[in-house]
Amino acid sequence: MAGGCWASQLQGEKYRDIDVFILDCPNSDKESIRGAIMADYEESKNKTEDYVRNNEKVTEVWTSKRYKTQFIFTKHKTRKDLIEDFDYVHCKTSYTEGKLYITRKIYDAIINKHLIV
Repeated sequence: MAGGCWASQLQGEKYRDIDVFILDCPNSDKESIRGAIMADYEESKNKTEDYVRNNEKVTEVWTSKRYKTQFIFTKHKTRKDLIEDFDYVHCKTSYTEGKLYITRKIYDAIINKHLIV
């Protein structure tokens, strides 16, 4: 999980949505993940065309309005590669495998509401 939801959380605001990123994996794993998304979030819609926005690293996007969740399939191999592709510092907080990744620079950008590219 990464993106603006962490900034909203630290600001005490309601988050707009939660972005769940799926790193590059074999097609069989993608099919399994997609199947799990559809089983648990059956109303999810394929919004790939709406969200690709000239980013060749994003391959597929499924959105659940009901649960305010986006599942974003990427070509990124690691969490670090994914985060380095984000354009704004305040969105670079991420959570994976029980660990929250945030730096002082990210925290300060969030708390001070500074948009840093």
